Amino acid sequence: MVIYGAWLFASVVALSWFDKTLVAALLRFGTDPSGTFVFETVNPNGDLIHIYPFTLAAASFSLVGVTYYIFKTERKWWAIPVGLLAARAVTLGMINLYEQIFIGLGQIVWKVDLWSKYYGGDPFNVMWTILSILWNITTLPWWQRRNAKPAAICFGLFLAVVVIWLLIGYPPVESGNHAAYVLNATSRLLSQTTQVILVMNPSRNSNSKSAR
Repeated sequence: MVIYGAWLFASVVALSWFDKTLVAALLRFGTDPSGTFVFETVNPNGDLIHIYPFTLAAASFSLVGVTYYIFKTERKWWAIPVGLLAARAVTLGMINLYEQIFIGLGQIVWKVDLWSKYYGGDPFNVMWTILSILWNITTLPWWQRRNAKPAAICFGLFLAVVVIWLLIGYPPVESGNHAAYVLNATSRLLSQTTQVILVMNPSRNSNSKSAR
């Protein structure tokens, strides 16, 4: 419990720049090169970042869904703040994992050294990248064994969508390609839905340990 509490507290500090980025983005609107509506913010490197509405929608779904199911499982008042912090950590962890896949494939297809620019370059950045992915296990105490198969199917669908995106040339969303927009939105939602499925507890006897 102490170790988990420390891990959860560490996520508050380590991921705080995401909160600042979100607040800044919500206060700044714009359009991408194709004229599509986006939220705009600046990353720690000083680069202008476009955040599409579907990214925020998928993240909100994960945040609310994971928090709800953790509270539904525990039925204790402390589950609300703990669930919210855990949901925040896995939501941001999935965003980080998604970016690793997106940037990694983009580097191969677009022939641009993007990964080193954003995530490599020095040992600190590499270690931070690894840690940012590990936040995905924050809800491990609430994972349900019975949800392993549907969660795997959902994540598999996410990968399938990415493959389809590759098959059409992996055009970036800002290119104005409508298929790219739909595939990006769908893959974002599927990746975050996986987090919700892992902690789903549809039974009324939520405190039962036998189903875990």
